[in-house]
Amino acid sequence: MDIKDSKKFFWTAFILSALFFIASALMVMLNYEICLDKAVNMYRMTPETFNKAVVYSMSLWKILIFQFTLIPAIVLTLMDRKKHCPKED
Repeated sequence: MDIKDSKKFFWTAFILSALFFIASALMVMLNYEICLDKAVNMYRMTPETFNKAVVYSMSLWKILIFQFTLIPAIVLTLMDRKKHCPKED
């Protein structure tokens, strides 16, 4: 596998991960009351605890998306550009 294939893989993974993140955030925001009721009934959570859990999990997910997809995609893009630049003497 060369740099171009790896770069394409990581950019695709980043886009898909970001879309899933946005979709899940929208689902929670649009169905907040339903999710809150289920969390309160099933797990005996308070609304404050539920809000913290949502914020912490979304924050962690965003960090992981950046760490494992965006940063490698950027690094591979820079490596690919460096490879195609003419050498300066």
